[in-house]
Amino acid sequence: LNSRLASDTAKIGDQVSLNSNVLIRTFVQLLTTLAFMIHISFPLSLLALASVPVVSVATKRYGEYVWSLARAMQDKLAAAMKVAEEVFATMATVRSCAGERSSAFEFSQALEQYRRVGQKQACAYAGWQIFNTSLPTLMTCLLLYQGGRLVDRGHLQSGRLVAFNLLTQTLTDTFSTLADMFSNIFDALGASDKVFALLAKDPDPTEAAPQSPWDKPKMKRDPANTTDPTLNGLVEIENVRFRYPGRPQVQVLCGINIRVAAGSVCALVGPSGSGKSSIIALIQRFYAPESGIIRIDGIDVADFDHAQLHRRVALVSQEPVLFARTIRRNVAYALEDTELAPSEEDIQDALHMAHASDFVSNLPEGLDTDVGERGVALSGGQKQRIAIARALCRKPRILLLDEATSALDTESERKVQRALDDLIAAHSLTVIVVAHRLSTIQNADSICCIKKGQLIERGTHSELMAIPGGVYADLVRRQAVRGGSSTSDNNNTRTFSHDVEDKATSAAALPVSSMKLLSDSNLSSKSIASDKHD
Repeated sequence: LNSRLASDTAKIGDQVSLNSNVLIRTFVQLLTTLAFMIHISFPLSLLALASVPVVSVATKRYGEYVWSLARAMQDKLAAAMKVAEEVFATMATVRSCAGERSSAFEFSQALEQYRRVGQKQACAYAGWQIFNTSLPTLMTCLLLYQGGRLVDRGHLQSGRLVAFNLLTQTLTDTFSTLADMFSNIFDALGASDKVFALLAKDPDPTEAAPQSPWDKPKMKRDPANTTDPTLNGLVEIENVRFRYPGRPQVQVLCGINIRVAAGSVCALVGPSGSGKSSIIALIQRFYAPESGIIRIDGIDVADFDHAQLHRRVALVSQEPVLFARTIRRNVAYALEDTELAPSEEDIQDALHMAHASDFVSNLPEGLDTDVGERGVALSGGQKQRIAIARALCRKPRILLLDEATSALDTESERKVQRALDDLIAAHSLTVIVVAHRLSTIQNADSICCIKKGQLIERGTHSELMAIPGGVYADLVRRQAVRGGSSTSDNNNTRTFSHDVEDKATSAAALPVSSMKLLSDSNLSSKSIASDKHD
């Protein structure tokens, strides 16, 4: 996409700006030259124009070929830029995996594909230039021969033949200029295909899974209701089926039904890939369902104004995204210069509720600290808290949390969770939270257990734990076992470490034979600890 916005649009702009005035001037010159040539000798003019059909057919064929090569070149360039952008965006991962060589090789392979297509285009252009040079020369020879015969017969004066020949050279130059221009224009048209395809993208609202949030026409509603940002927070998901456009063969949601009362907390749990985050995306209207409907306060989310919907339905995702700007502007992102623009006090309150005010105040420039590209100047936990503050600053009626505290340490998670609980209680927010750490959602008003795109169980924590062989109860027990095992392993490790330190301290006063005995004892202790761990 970046390649389309940068390389393709630049090529189109250059060709339009450079060739528009030249094209008009060249056509005027062509018409006047032809008029003078016809005035001098009509038979010779017909002979000169005999090459026009040949040139027209050759131009058409060449243009189609260059057009296809230009599209291929832009596709190959886009593929190479995709590799480069991916590496730049994940530089730390590339370095940690020592993937510099493989990434460089992949980039060089993509550039090699681009070079091969460019080589074909260069050969085509060379052949076109040879044709444009040889044909006018051939026509000049024919005109001189025929003109000489007309002069010998007294049908044409020699001076007029010389003038006609000069006009022929002007005509040749004009056609050569037009040929170069058409070559460049066809090259630009090849680049413009994808650009115009993006600009004209308007998915059919009857498609099974349209990708655009604006694909369905707005219902005729009262203008007051369209612009009114007030929401109660009732969320209804009725018989929703969904597939991702890029994976149409995978059924992500299979007729799911969920109702979240206004002001309540609903937790979505289940194995990875069960469709929890997809539900969050559908509520945000990032995608449209294949069938079924999602309503907020009884209104289809497709009928809401895009800006108002996303100002009142806030999302904090698993991977926080910050922009290359100050903390203040990140918290107030997309609210600046609107009727909901936050005041300084609102920003401070949002940071305080997200437990981010302490570390922000300790920064040298405070709220005016630039976080860098994608927030590289902040730690993962700090970025997550800024993202939470950004969501809270919007004063949402519906808060969507997709593993929102996953990047926080235990103490920060406890503080943010308490702040969110206070916010929910104070403002009667509707909260839909996706969580893998089940201990964080035990107090939710309802817990929906989802598996393979289907709602398997629903109820409170105590109700679901009481179901014999229930999916939720099994998930809780597994996490409890893993947590207990980790705690036990840590305790064993600490005990063993203290034993070794105590023995090592006593070893300083022992003879060599005693040291050997102690060494054997340590080995036995290690074996016992290893057996316990196994």
